[in-house]
Amino acid sequence: MYELKKIDYSFDALEPVIDAKTVEIHHTKHHQNYMNKLNEILERNSLDTSKPLEELVLDVADLNDEDKVGFLFNIGGVINHDLYFKILKPGGSNEITGTLKEGIEKSFGSVDAFVSEFTKKASTLMGSGWVFLVINPNNELDIVSTNNQETPISSGFEPIMVIDVWEHAYYLKYQNLRPDYVNNFLNIINFDVVEKLYDEKIQKNI
Repeated sequence: MYELKKIDYSFDALEPVIDAKTVEIHHTKHHQNYMNKLNEILERNSLDTSKPLEELVLDVADLNDEDKVGFLFNIGGVINHDLYFKILKPGGSNEITGTLKEGIEKSFGSVDAFVSEFTKKASTLMGSGWVFLVINPNNELDIVSTNNQETPISSGFEPIMVIDVWEHAYYLKYQNLRPDYVNNFLNIINFDVVEKLYDEKIQKNI
């Protein structure tokens, strides 16, 4: 079975943008719960659990009908949260540079235009969900949103950056002020990691 990935920083390391209690609950309760429920479903089925989750999520046809919905919800919850915690860094990165900047400028016109579109989608997404920076099937950058715990991998996109806009990600500190959370969130993104993911996935698709 799969195990929850550890985060590389302490629970209080993202303050003041995200408070320690939110990070602790988010990772040890919500993230862990998706992993536990995914493993329960996998125990009842015969999927190849040696695969990376990003490949396993595409094996939904091999599941019995009763488990398909729960499988997609929980594996999406694990994959999305894995990326979320991976791209965060105390203090963030100073700026978007290098190949990532070039890709963003090609797809959105400018870094400012990208930031504006990303924050707008994250601030206005109705209900619970996620907003991703992805590499689309044309090997270009795009911004997509998903509801609940859906992962864009299931639709042929490769996510490299994400913001969680479920209330459990921000409500203790920001309550109903989601736009404040979204705007502050950009200050703790590790764009070095995002660029590394971008380069790896672009090269894989060539």
